[in-house]
Amino acid sequence: MNNGSLSWNSLSKEEKWEKLEFITSIVDFTTLNPIDNRNTLLNMKSKIDVLKSLGLPSPYAICVYPYLVSQAKELFDLPIASVVSFPDGMDLPKQKELATKVLVDLGVDEIDFVAYLGNIQNEDLAEFLQDIDSVVSASSGKPVKLIFETSFWDNDPFLSFAAYASLEHGISFLKTNTGKHGQGATVHHATLFAHVVRNYYENTSIKKGVKVSGGIRTVAQAWELVSAITKVIPWATEPAFIRIGASKLIDNIIEVAKDLQG
Repeated sequence: MNNGSLSWNSLSKEEKWEKLEFITSIVDFTTLNPIDNRNTLLNMKSKIDVLKSLGLPSPYAICVYPYLVSQAKELFDLPIASVVSFPDGMDLPKQKELATKVLVDLGVDEIDFVAYLGNIQNEDLAEFLQDIDSVVSASSGKPVKLIFETSFWDNDPFLSFAAYASLEHGISFLKTNTGKHGQGATVHHATLFAHVVRNYYENTSIKKGVKVSGGIRTVAQAWELVSAITKVIPWATEPAFIRIGASKLIDNIIEVAKDLQG
């Protein structure tokens, strides 16, 4: 994929359609609300049907709370992700380990989780890494995405250090936000995580990924974030290495697709 310009509006119509296809294909279509139920999933399924009718791919995965994993597996022929210690990360490592094992038993394909972040402010990684080890060891090899809630952090060097350490402990994706706190995903933090992933690859020859999430509602915003990542890690051209976590973005993708088709 040619990265092109960071500006969505500067792209030609043909370029916009190409980027729209790529953006859609890397979305983790997400619903994480306390009143989610089967009707929520059916509504998501209907939107995916609209995408297909417009000639766009399906999102890469569906991400739901544990209660809906079994129903999601029935309704969607897509990878299913679920969450551990979401959205605050304040469960104990043993709780996170047990929750991860439950998700694996339910048949999830991927796990998004929040580690205990409190001690990062004191530049203490011991409990942070203990959390990561508890989830990764219980994940049965499923990809684990670690949510940092980047809105809370202003110490970029130490955030980068903690992110790099998490990759060393088996994390597959560095993820920006839960979408439940703060301003959400930013180009600054997307770029920061991309550089961490690139540095890790240069030191280990192992490719990892970045997931941007939190307040991503428009295609233009999504493309700005994706373009920032792919400029740093050129292998981020497939869902194995780049994702967008979003609940509202699909609506704008449909709107933009209809507009492009005239």
